Amino acid sequence: MRGAARLRDRQVLAAQIAALSVDVARSRDREDVSTDFQRGALDALLWITDGGPAPLTGVLAVLPVPLEMIVGELAAAEDIIYGRPSRHRNHALGVEHALMWTQFANATPPVPQPPPSAGPAGRLSTPNSRQGRPR
Repeated sequence: MRGAARLRDRQVLAAQIAALSVDVARSRDREDVSTDFQRGALDALLWITDGGPAPLTGVLAVLPVPLEMIVGELAAAEDIIYGRPSRHRNHALGVEHALMWTQFANATPPVPQPPPSAGPAGRLSTPNSRQGRPR
């Protein structure tokens, strides 16, 4: 299990970090389940891209973060998620989700992005579609 992990493209990770940073900043005064999840996901993505202390274990990582350290952080997340009830559970869920997504083990990003040409209801609009036109 030695070696580097296969990770998503750096630009894709940067876009998720930016989206999560906005969401976390908006909810700065609010403490709820989704905010804890988002903070956990943001912490994990920053750790993967910048190195430093891991979000749950605090183990220091240099770049690229070794696969063994990612696996260790996932194990720590699972211990919190499936262990005794903890107020840190949702943070750990965010860490786990982000690390799994980063390694292509999960298809859904921490902050789902709507399709680029989605209309108000999330339906795709094409120039030839009759969506929104009277019949």
